[in-house]
Amino acid sequence: MKNILLGFLMATCMFLMIGATQEMFVTTSDNGRYQAYSTEGSNKMIDTKTGVLYKYAILGKNKKKWTRLSSETDWIVE
Repeated sequence: MKNILLGFLMATCMFLMIGATQEMFVTTSDNGRYQAYSTEGSNKMIDTKTGVLYKYAILGKNKKKWTRLSSETDWIVE
């Protein structure tokens, strides 16, 4: 019983030391900013920060580009 308790306490201390950092969470990262999806055979992407919608357009042979579908005036006011 003593060995089990000692092992549990050592594991708890190890987890506490691993999780204890001085750094805060990164909130300025752009990870997850763009969310892509497909509807009716076309690929679309939304910028979750600004709300701008883009469409994947084929411009010619081997030329593809994300083009803006939303109006040029942003409707989200910061």
